[in-house]
Amino acid sequence: MKKLLIIALCYSTTTVFSQGYWTRLTDYGGAAKRYAACFAIGAKAYVGTGNGPALSQEFWAWDQASDTWTQIADFIGSARQHAVGFTIGSKGYVGTGEDGSGFTKDFYVYDTTANAWTQRADFGGSPRSGTVGFSIGNYGYIGTGEDTSGNVQDFWQYDAAGDSWSPITSFPGAGRRYASCFVIGTNAYVGTGKDNSGGGNVDLWMWSQSSGMWTQKSNYTGTPRWGCFAFAIGDKGYFGTGFDGAAGTNDLRQYDTLSDSWSVRSPFTGTSREFAVGFSIGTIGYMATGDDPFSKKDLWEYDPNSTAGLEVNNETENFISVGPNPSDRLFNFTTHNPEGELKIFDAAGQKIFQMKITSVNTNIDMAGKVPGIYFYQFTDGITIRASGKLLLQ
Repeated sequence: MKKLLIIALCYSTTTVFSQGYWTRLTDYGGAAKRYAACFAIGAKAYVGTGNGPALSQEFWAWDQASDTWTQIADFIGSARQHAVGFTIGSKGYVGTGEDGSGFTKDFYVYDTTANAWTQRADFGGSPRSGTVGFSIGNYGYIGTGEDTSGNVQDFWQYDAAGDSWSPITSFPGAGRRYASCFVIGTNAYVGTGKDNSGGGNVDLWMWSQSSGMWTQKSNYTGTPRWGCFAFAIGDKGYFGTGFDGAAGTNDLRQYDTLSDSWSVRSPFTGTSREFAVGFSIGTIGYMATGDDPFSKKDLWEYDPNSTAGLEVNNETENFISVGPNPSDRLFNFTTHNPEGELKIFDAAGQKIFQMKITSVNTNIDMAGKVPGIYFYQFTDGITIRASGKLLLQ
C-alpha cells in the first residue's frame, strides 16, 4: 500500500537551491531481488528476471498514477540475471544475461496489449552478461559486458522492424561489465563498470546516433565503481549507488550535458547498495531492488526539483504541508504564513492552477483532472519558498 506522506517544507528569506528529494513508494510486487532488468513504457515501468533467492522469470508492471504493482506474463526465456531491457515504441525488449547454464544471447519482445512475450532474433554478438542496453528512436543497442573470453567492447544495433542486428563502432574505453548508461536526445552516455582486473571505472563516453562515433566526456566524479543505477530527466543524466570495490554506496550525481560536468545531488536515503534498476517517467526518476548485500524490493522516486525536507540556513521557522496526499480530488494546504502564491503544474510542466494564499488552510479541488503526478510551488511572488509533489488518484 502507498505510504501517505505529509511533506514539511522549509522557507525563509534565503533562496532554496534544490538538490532533489527521495520518497519511498510501494515495494516491488515480486520477490526481493538483485541483477534485474527493466524498461518503461508510457507511465508504467516493467521489472523482472534477476536473482533472489533464485534466478527468476517473473515480471511485474508498476503504474505511476496509482503506485501499484501488477504481475504480468512471466519472461519466456530461461530464468536469468544481469539481462538488459529497453523500449522501442510501445514494446519492451529483454535479452542477454546469465542463466544456470552460462552466458546467453537470446532476445525477446513484450507486447503490453497482448500481455505476451515473443522470441526475436538472437543478439548479434557473443553470449554474454552484464551488458548495457538502451534505445534511441526505432533502434535498440546492446554492448560491452562479459563473455567467455572476459570483458568485451563491441556494440550492436537492433532494428525492430527488420528483427535484425548489425555492429556499430565498438566502445572505445576499456572492456567492462556492469557499466551504466542513460540516453538524452539522440546521444547515449556509457560509463563506470568493472574492468578485467576487477577494479572500477570512472570514464564516461557519449555515442552519437547521427555520427555513429564515440566521444569521451568528463569523468564521473564519484569513486570508481560498477553496478550503478542510471536514468535521464530532461537534459540531465544521473548515476547513483553502485559498488566501489569496498561496499555498496548511496551517493547520487547529476551529469549536465551543456557544461559537460558532474554535480553531487541528494544522496539516496535507502540502504547503500549496488545492482538496483533505474528508470525515469516524465520529470521523475526511480530506482528499485538491488543488493545491500541482501536482495531488496523497495521502490523509491527522486524528484530533482523538490525542496522537501531541505533546511535553509538550518532554520525551520515556517512550513507548508499538504494532505491527504495522495487524494482523489481535494488537497488541503496548511501554512503558518499565508502570505504567498500557490501554483500547480502537470507532469509536463504546464501550469494548471494559480492563486493567492490568504488563509492558513486552503483547499484545492482537482476534480476533472487526469489522475497522475502534479507539482506545486509556494512563492512569495519572487522566490520559490517551498515545492512538492501531489498524487491525484
